[in-house]
Amino acid sequence: MTSWSLKNPQQEYLRMELLSPPAKGEGYDWISAEASIDVGGFRGRTTLMITYTDLVNFAGQVHALYQTLQGSAEFKTIEDQIKLKLTADGLGHLTVTGHLMDQAGNGNKLIFTFDFDQTILQRTMIELDEAINNMNE
Repeated sequence: MTSWSLKNPQQEYLRMELLSPPAKGEGYDWISAEASIDVGGFRGRTTLMITYTDLVNFAGQVHALYQTLQGSAEFKTIEDQIKLKLTADGLGHLTVTGHLMDQAGNGNKLIFTFDFDQTILQRTMIELDEAINNMNE
């Protein structure tokens, strides 16, 4: 399918691969996904369910963050299996903080943080837009 990511020059990253189109008629627009992460000395991946609506909302927040380089953009799942927050300092520096759990509800939790600059955010915006467009085809 398609994916989007946050990655810094030190090769720390969070990547979300979207494995299915949004569900229809189930109450939520669920998308099956796989999250991969490599931060500090930790590396892992897990499957999870996200919603198309949350993906679209996050993309809009990332676009706004890129324009102003102030404030934050947040992505989280209903079940809190992943939560990430991008925060900009107004000078072109961004920090990603968050957590990733291997199971919804009571799984193991990796709490992470990494930094990058505004030039990286443009690639993330393009990937998010492509992911959303691919979901609509």
